[in-house]
Amino acid sequence: MKRRVAVLMGGWSPEREVSLVSGKACAEGLREGGHEVLEYDVKRDLRALVDFLRPATGDGPEVVFNA
Repeated sequence: MKRRVAVLMGGWSPEREVSLVSGKACAEGLREGGHEVLEYDVKRDLRALVDFLRPATGDGPEVVFNA
């Protein structure tokens, strides 16, 4: 079953770069598996993250993967 999956990556910790690489790899694998992937680089603006996960259009992700 194809899903719309959000992959959250980045952040503001010292592990940011590792998370970005891991997130890109996860996104690639999910796409290869036939899923629609929405990549999101997490920053300190948590309101923007909430808006990304719950857009007014109602077409947000069904599943969230935290890389």
